[in-house]
Amino acid sequence: MGDAVEGQRAARQSRRQPSFQNAKALVLARLDKSPKGSLDAPILPLIHAINQADRYVTTSSCSGRIVLFEKASAPKIPGRFLLVSHDSVSCDACTVALDAASDGADVAFKCEPPILHVWCENIEAAVRLLQLSVRAGFRESGIGLSGSPKVMLAIRTTASALELPFGCGRELLLPQPYVSRLVELANSNLQANQAKTDRLLSELSAAAAADQG
Repeated sequence: MGDAVEGQRAARQSRRQPSFQNAKALVLARLDKSPKGSLDAPILPLIHAINQADRYVTTSSCSGRIVLFEKASAPKIPGRFLLVSHDSVSCDACTVALDAASDGADVAFKCEPPILHVWCENIEAAVRLLQLSVRAGFRESGIGLSGSPKVMLAIRTTASALELPFGCGRELLLPQPYVSRLVELANSNLQANQAKTDRLLSELSAAAAADQG
């Protein structure tokens, strides 16, 4: 009797929950929800490769970026970006961007690594993509499980992250030789990020070919 009740409960729950393919179609219909209104070009091939696989759909992504960020000056006053680039930047671009800072504001220079969030059909699918991601260099990737039926995988790395004070208002806090080296290092980190993204794309392509063969 207990097994029958459990079976009926499972059937009702199954009817209430849309299939993964239906849910995936809804996500793809509104794939980009970023403020800038488009996906980051450097990561587009990887996003398309993941979404072409039946068992996965990306829900958010960033290809990695270099930013100057003016931190919030009070709890109800939001911070703001003075510079955002998903490609290499120049020292001049950074110092010019600093001219737009508010008086006395703390401005940080950041190099942020790539991150993707992927909704996986089940835990087995998540584990397989996690293994490929770690092998490609995204060593801090992980699977998130909660009370929701969703199985989410975060593909990420912190190896190339940078953050340090850059300006106080429009005043540059760092000597020019240091700024030059900092920008050079951040640009190099972006290139390293792209290499990991390309490796993961290759891993996905090889896995897809193996499945078909």
